[in-house]
Amino acid sequence: MTRIYYPEIELSWENKYLKNRSYPQSVRITTPGFLENIQRLLYDYDDNDVRPYFQRLHSFLKQDDQRLTGVMDYKNPLDWMGVYYTCWGMVSCINEKVKSILEKNCADSDYLLKPISVKGVEDPYYVLFVYMLSFEEAGVVFSESEYAVVDRNSSHFGEKIHLNGPEEYRKHQLDYVPKRLCIHPLIKKKGIYFIESCSHIFYAPEIAKSFVANKVSGARIVPANENCILTVLSE
Repeated sequence: MTRIYYPEIELSWENKYLKNRSYPQSVRITTPGFLENIQRLLYDYDDNDVRPYFQRLHSFLKQDDQRLTGVMDYKNPLDWMGVYYTCWGMVSCINEKVKSILEKNCADSDYLLKPISVKGVEDPYYVLFVYMLSFEEAGVVFSESEYAVVDRNSSHFGEKIHLNGPEEYRKHQLDYVPKRLCIHPLIKKKGIYFIESCSHIFYAPEIAKSFVANKVSGARIVPANENCILTVLSE
């Protein structure tokens, strides 16, 4: 049984893109009320975890038919840009090149794109949204996954441990952070993973390879071991 590594893709802070500016190229959404509506989906409810928020976000984005507008922080658009003001699940602002890569390597249910008209740019752009998966939906194998103990009152503080299952994590969410997540081989593989307990988003290796081959500007493939690691077991 082999392990397939799923890397992260994030905004690049390389100077060739920064050009001595303080942060990467990003797009500010200017559509009246859009970001405020998303914030209400998060803050106007008394949830015990974040999963209900993503369910509400999914419903809102499916029903909302207003075309988004935005303005870049700097001149010259990139293939992969930041988008703000940041909310959970809103990943980046992407162009047709990136859209095509995702369409070839992901199921429609893996992500959602909202068209956005960027001021001063004729080419079409999209805001990329990704929904968080529960452990069960993702198919996390806890016996193969590792969490670090961050509870400073614990005698195991700083140690990497295996949890017994999703309920152990959910009862003590503030005590653990994921370091290695593993997906069961019998679960249908996804092109994108955003998994409960982990703030990082992982992409199929084919997507990362396509980013490199197509020289997607503004994006960075995160090296293994820099953050959390996601592997998918393959028979």
